[in-house]
Amino acid sequence: MARGISEFKTKLINGGARPNLFLVRLNFPTTLSSIADIGNVDASPLITERAEFLVKTAQLPASTIGTIDVPFRGRMLKVAGDRTFEPWSVTVVNDGEFGIRKAFETWSRGINALTENVSQLGYGDDNPGYCVDLSVFQLSRDQQTPNKTPQSITAGGVDGMDVVRAYTFYDAWPSSISAIDLSYESNDQIEEFTVEFQYNYYEVSKPALDTSAGA
Repeated sequence: MARGISEFKTKLINGGARPNLFLVRLNFPTTLSSIADIGNVDASPLITERAEFLVKTAQLPASTIGTIDVPFRGRMLKVAGDRTFEPWSVTVVNDGEFGIRKAFETWSRGINALTENVSQLGYGDDNPGYCVDLSVFQLSRDQQTPNKTPQSITAGGVDGMDVVRAYTFYDAWPSSISAIDLSYESNDQIEEFTVEFQYNYYEVSKPALDTSAGA
């Protein structure tokens, strides 16, 4: 079989996946408002929606399966070991009200206070705690299939585009919030900061089609 440009084109389905077509769904603990802060902390769906626009970079997650070396008569047998999950991070464009930044700082302080080694949010099944589930969606350039519900991630589409792949991080919490550099020489720029999350595991899926109409 000839391996020309036409054959290559047929294999590059939908023109290839694009790294700038994504959406991140950041959730925040519902109990953030119980933590004393300077000003009000808005952990409502409005902040989650704002973050969907202002998360500038993210990653599709990595994971690693360790190896166990078993020697045998001068050779080394490679046996699969345990799976580990790398931290996941996002870069956020800082809005003029510091809304997202303030929510993250309050979340972090609820996990471990600034002046005392105590946690106000807790960890466990008996309360909401400081862990939440986060998601990142890889979108397609193709317009959404007509039999899907528009604007619905759960139905397999968002903003008129198909969701190719969805990753959900379970029991996530922010372990690091980066500094923001300030300078008189920083003209024509908007502040950004990076948040690194720890989580227990992730699951990956391709959202199911909504075939309730036109199936």
